[in-house]
Amino acid sequence: MFWMLIEKMRDATGYKLPISGKYDIDAIAMDLQYDVEKVKSFIQDCIYEFHLFDSDGEFVWSNSLLVRMKLREEKSSKASKSARLRWDKAKQMCDNDANALRSQNGGNAIKQKEIKRKEKREDNNKEEVSNTYRMCLKVFSDYYLTTFSTAYLFDSSKDGRHLKELIKKIEAKCKESCVNPTPEKVCEGFHLFLGTIKDKWVLDNLSISLINSQFNKLFKNALSSSSTKKSAIDDYLNHFTASQSY
Repeated sequence: MFWMLIEKMRDATGYKLPISGKYDIDAIAMDLQYDVEKVKSFIQDCIYEFHLFDSDGEFVWSNSLLVRMKLREEKSSKASKSARLRWDKAKQMCDNDANALRSQNGGNAIKQKEIKRKEKREDNNKEEVSNTYRMCLKVFSDYYLTTFSTAYLFDSSKDGRHLKELIKKIEAKCKESCVNPTPEKVCEGFHLFLGTIKDKWVLDNLSISLINSQFNKLFKNALSSSSTKKSAIDDYLNHFTASQSY
């Protein structure tokens, strides 16, 4: 429920949820598909017990989210201005060189440059995927060795496919919270996630394929568990909100 509320705040005007209206809490509960009293109690606990949210009686918000969204807006504004300047400069250059660009040779040269840039981007993407895969495999192998004092027997045909799927899911969580899913950021998230697994059956049968198949359930349990410490929630907030926005 915590992350659902964060997502609603992110989409709300001013990143704050109204709670003073007669049906405000009812609307939130209906949207989250939770009991009204449970939602109301959870919000109160987040404000007064865990100090994760703040409220002035009319609205509830997350100061950490406000800071991150402000940084994101500033970066977005700067990026827009830079893009506009680049566009204006490029347009001016195109206007000045209009006659030259009409020639066949000029057109071919531009096409070749674009092809090279595209190939370079594809090579960079492949290298990044490969780096993420190797780094996440090392994170899991180190975690398994530390936890069970024995090396994990990696099956490249089975575990390899599941690890790629698992990486995509973690990348999706990053993108949902406006975090640039770099190899380093994905590995940090994977490491944090492994540390929250408390399910005895999962730990007894721990494997990459099992974690992948149970990912959504384990992720939800980690965030909704009553035993989750405030520091752990803060780690998730720092990782899966806009700490590295793009």
